[in-house]
Amino acid sequence: MKHGKHIMLKTLDILDYKVNRIKVWKSRCVFMFFPRLKDLRNDRDLLQTDIAKLLNISQTVYSRYERGFQTVPVEYLMALADFYHTSTDYILGRTNKPAPSQK
Repeated sequence: MKHGKHIMLKTLDILDYKVNRIKVWKSRCVFMFFPRLKDLRNDRDLLQTDIAKLLNISQTVYSRYERGFQTVPVEYLMALADFYHTSTDYILGRTNKPAPSQK
């Protein structure tokens, strides 16, 4: 019986270690936040569902993009830049010039 109790305690120690390690990892994660996505959408009086339909995704997923809980795939960034007539750099916050660069 002592042997079983020792294994159980060892297993709990390992689980506790893994849980704490995940907590540390989550606290170090930096989620990309695109505040301009919401600004661009609101400037055009559009709903999240409107943009979600444009991208063929759910409103929930799009909401996660705006709030920074999920990164936006490159193909969606490009589609949004084209839709809003701006650059991906503007959406990403790399420039404050909303106009796309000339090709």
